[in-house]
Amino acid sequence: MTDRQLRVDVVVAVRNEEAALPHFLRQIDALPLPPDVDLRVLFVEDSSTDGTRALLRKLAHPGSRVGYLSLVKGYGQGLAVSFGLTRSRADPMIMMDGDGSHPVAAIPEMIAAFRAGAEVVQCVRRSPGDREAHRRWAATAYQSVAGFLIG
Repeated sequence: MTDRQLRVDVVVAVRNEEAALPHFLRQIDALPLPPDVDLRVLFVEDSSTDGTRALLRKLAHPGSRVGYLSLVKGYGQGLAVSFGLTRSRADPMIMMDGDGSHPVAAIPEMIAAFRAGAEVVQCVRRSPGDREAHRRWAATAYQSVAGFLIG
């Protein structure tokens, strides 16, 4: 894979995240990536009521590494991400949240693991931080079940 450009899509479901997107994209732009990695961000906007859709329209100009799709009504994060994955033409795809809850800095490590032969790379949050108790519990339960199923 190193003899050609590696296209990587970061698929991000967003809803009402106009304020978070510029910071997210600055983090993407600051990533130390090999020169043969073509990293793009594909936002799937799911019925935002703020300026998210207008901002994405502005960011997704020809030649930009940003693309977006819009869903007409609120289908939820899971379906939005699934829809984005079906539209990607990248070699590896990375699913993330654009609100800062997923570490953008992990992307180079994920790409390196893919290049080393990993078929699936999963990040696990090391610390739940200041999340609400129910979200910490749900994240712990999900990680436990996913870890059991994946092996």
